[in-house]
Amino acid sequence: MIRRNNHLWLNSNPVAIVICCLAIVFYSMLASNFPVVYWYDSHIRLALRNQILLGHWLPIIQLLIVLVSKFTDDLLVLRILLAIIAGCGLLCMYVFSRRVFSSGTALVATIFLATNMMFTALATVPYPEVLFIGLLFITLKLLDGPTSGNYFYLGILALNIACLTRYEGWLLAVVLVVEAMWNSLQTKNWKSFFQTTLLISIAPLAWLIFGISGYGNILDRLKAIIAFEIMTDTESLGSRFLAHLNLDYLKAFASNYYHLLTWQAGLGIILLGMFGWLQAVQFTEHRTIHWRILAFVILDWLLLAFWQPWNFTNLRTAFIGLVFLVLYAAHGLQQLTHLVLQWFVKVLRNGRLVDWQNWFMTALTFVVVYNSILSAIEFVKQTSQENDFSRPAQIARWIKPHLGVDDAILILTDDVFQPYALATYIGLPYDTILDDRFDSQQIYSHLVSAQFVYVIELYRERDGLSNREIDFLQRLEDGTIRTQFFPVGPNRIWRISTDELDMLKAVYN
Repeated sequence: MIRRNNHLWLNSNPVAIVICCLAIVFYSMLASNFPVVYWYDSHIRLALRNQILLGHWLPIIQLLIVLVSKFTDDLLVLRILLAIIAGCGLLCMYVFSRRVFSSGTALVATIFLATNMMFTALATVPYPEVLFIGLLFITLKLLDGPTSGNYFYLGILALNIACLTRYEGWLLAVVLVVEAMWNSLQTKNWKSFFQTTLLISIAPLAWLIFGISGYGNILDRLKAIIAFEIMTDTESLGSRFLAHLNLDYLKAFASNYYHLLTWQAGLGIILLGMFGWLQAVQFTEHRTIHWRILAFVILDWLLLAFWQPWNFTNLRTAFIGLVFLVLYAAHGLQQLTHLVLQWFVKVLRNGRLVDWQNWFMTALTFVVVYNSILSAIEFVKQTSQENDFSRPAQIARWIKPHLGVDDAILILTDDVFQPYALATYIGLPYDTILDDRFDSQQIYSHLVSAQFVYVIELYRERDGLSNREIDFLQRLEDGTIRTQFFPVGPNRIWRISTDELDMLKAVYN
């Protein structure tokens, strides 16, 4: 039977708030010390910070970016706000864990997640995972009760917001609808089923009807969303499923998923998490919640397994499973510590050993946290120093003080991502960063109206440039076009005055 250990750190609510505040400070310090934003979607969102609806991306995080950009273009401000959201997500986890386990277990779970490498990395970049996890815990807590009353409707609201944050929220909605159907079959109360289904479906239906337009009926729009998520076309959905419906592929996916969990959480957390879930579902009165979580994680795993969009390369593949492993690992640690001490009590016949449980839990928690913090700092440091992100940031730091209102920027690049990255750090609208995605006439019309043109070399391989870009680069290097040349670290920048418009015309008109 579970021993509710509510005495681990006295008066745990203020302690939990302090932990969440310290986590916010920790994430903010990382954002300040490593100012380069990392990962590709972050830069796309930030470069298009004047737009809320970005294709099939759900709007909640982008809405936050747009609102912040109305007041400031300082990325640190936005990242600190994201850190605050992460801290609130941790508090949501604590509240949920305290309800289904105990205050002591909730504190350990919160600390484990706060210092986890992947959670820390996601805490200051505009990805929806951290906000989604907070909404998920609030939903699970508030919907753990009768299907009526203020708590139930607040839970429905949290779920609908989650459904506009990440598409995985729709999977939880499916789990809850199936559960409501099962309960209605037992109680013959179909009114409750239809009411729950309707309320849960508000945000997904609204997004299908109003957020995704121009894709035919609702079924076509749903297919378009799936195709977007897995980066294929709607005609390939069936073939993608069939291609992955084989044992060798599923073994490879499971192996990669396990590798990610082991790297991002550790084997100890995995084993403790499995033990903790078995203990929870066996003894706790909140058994339904744990089955909901298991069903949700399995659906998420199956979705990724059969329609894997990232070919095993995306580090966020196992994030949702990781979060719940951390939750159950805290419970598993508490239960295992209790069982071990009970065994020592029997062997040594010393009942006072049970009083040492809090101290053992605290010591083990600090050992895990120390290693986790070091791993998190190193991971954020290395990720922010990747060339695709650090080079545009370095260029932006140099060019912002030199850039005039009437100046133009032209990039020589072999990657569609770099204009997004440069727009992110310079603070200019994405469409004002010129590159080879524009035709010659469009580029020339921008160049002739500029006082100076800054030409930036920002490519991985020279062979990846277009013929037009190679021709332009040769003219710059051999002095055919008179320029001022500026080496900025490994990058090269040329400034061309309007006196050279005839030479620009030879290239771009």
